[in-house]
Amino acid sequence: MTAELLAQNVVAHWMQAAGVAGAAGFGVCVLRLREPGFLLKYWQAVLLLLVVMPWMQPWQPVPATPAHGAPLVGPEREPTGVAGVSVAESVVALPAERWGVDPWTWVLGLLAAGAVFRLTRLGLGLVRLGRLGRSADQIAPPAPAREFLARFRTAAFVQPPDVRMPCSFGLFRPTVVLPAAFDRFEPTFQRGIVCHELLHLERRDFAAAVAEEVVAALLWFHPWAWLIRRRIRLRREQVVDAAVVRRTGDRRAYVRCLIALAGHPRALPPAAPMLRPTELRARADALFERDGTMSKRVSAALAMGLGAALGAAVWTAAATVPLSAAAATVPPAAAARGSAQPAPGAGQPATRVTITLFAAARGPAQPAPGAGQPATSAGRRRPPRSAGTGDMRQRTTAVLQELQQALAAISGPLGNDAAAGELARQVAGLQERLAELDERRAGR
Repeated sequence: MTAELLAQNVVAHWMQAAGVAGAAGFGVCVLRLREPGFLLKYWQAVLLLLVVMPWMQPWQPVPATPAHGAPLVGPEREPTGVAGVSVAESVVALPAERWGVDPWTWVLGLLAAGAVFRLTRLGLGLVRLGRLGRSADQIAPPAPAREFLARFRTAAFVQPPDVRMPCSFGLFRPTVVLPAAFDRFEPTFQRGIVCHELLHLERRDFAAAVAEEVVAALLWFHPWAWLIRRRIRLRREQVVDAAVVRRTGDRRAYVRCLIALAGHPRALPPAAPMLRPTELRARADALFERDGTMSKRVSAALAMGLGAALGAAVWTAAATVPLSAAAATVPPAAAARGSAQPAPGAGQPATRVTITLFAAARGPAQPAPGAGQPATSAGRRRPPRSAGTGDMRQRTTAVLQELQQALAAISGPLGNDAAAGELARQVAGLQERLAELDERRAGR
C-alpha cells in the first residue's frame, strides 16, 4: 500500500469515526440516558468500535497498475501507421526524479510521530508509577481503611510528600497513594477517600484506563476519540461515587470531600486521580439525582436497539466514505497481455488486429548528418545507404507472407467478417507500399 493510499484511508476512517461518534451521541441525547453504569459500558463499546471498524467493512479495490508505473496501452490509444496499419506505441517508463519527500509521507510521519509521543508519555508514566510503588515507604493502613479491607482486595498504602491528590494504580501489586495532608482531613473525608480508591482497585479500573489511553494515543488526531474517553472517565467516577455513598451512607459528607479536593492538583499520570476539577459539577449532580438504575430487561432492550443503530451508522459510513484496498502490481508482460483484444470465437465478434513492426523489421535508424558526409542540393546531407537494407526488406516480406498464411487459415471460421476483409486490405496495402519503395530504389 502506497503512502498516498494509506493517507486516504486514514482520512476516510477519520470521517467514518465522526459519523459513528455523532450517531452514538445523538442516540444518547434522544433517549435521555442518565444511568452511569449503562453509559460507561456504552461509551467503552463505541470507543472499541472506532478501533475495529476498518475490519468490519469491505474495502473498495483500486484499479491495478502495471509495474514501474507504465500505463496500459489499449487499441483506442494506438496511432495509425502507414497504409492504415495500426502500430503499437512504445512506452518507456523513466524513473521520476524526486527533489523531496512525498507530501503524503510527511502527513503519515506526523501522525505516527504524534502516536509515538503519546505512547512514550504513557510508558514513562507507568515506569514512574512502578518505581513509586517499589521505592516509597509503605505505611500502615489508616483506621478508616480497616473496615473496607475485609471486603475489598488487599492493597499497599504509600504517602509521598509531594502528592496532594489521592489515586490508585497497579494490577498485580495494587497501591493506594494518599496525599500528604491525609491525616488532617476529617474522619468522614478519610473514609470516603479510602473507600473510593479501594473500589477502583476492586473493579480493576486501572487496566481499563491504560487500555483507553493506548487507544486515545493511536487515535490522537480524532477529536471524538478524546471526547469519548472523557465521557468514559466521568461515567466511571460516577459509578464509583454511587458505590461509595451506598457503603458509607453519608452522601453530603462525601460531596463535601470532593469539594475540598477540587483545588488540589491532579495525581501522577496515568493513575486516575480521585477528582478532576472539571468533573465536580457533573459528579455532584449525579449523586443528588434520583436513583435511575435500570432493570436488566430494559438494559438489554436498549443495548440491542443502540447496537442496531450503531451497526447502521457503520454501514452508512462505509458506503459513503469507503476504504480502499491496495491492488497487486501487474507485471509489464501481463499488462500487455491483458490490454490485448480477445480472439474472436463463438458468440464474439472479430476485433481489429494490431500489427507491431519492430525496429529490426523497419531497418536501422539513419544517422544524423555530420562532418564527412555529402550534402544534397537543398543543403541537407544525404544519409548513407545501409548494406543490410535488402535483408531487412526480405524479412519484412517474410513477415507479410506469414500474416497472409494466417489470414488464409482463419478465413474459414471468420467467413465474410468485415474485420477480416479490412485486415486483408491492410496487408495488401502494405505490400504495395513496399513494392513501390523497391521500384524507387531500383530506379536510383
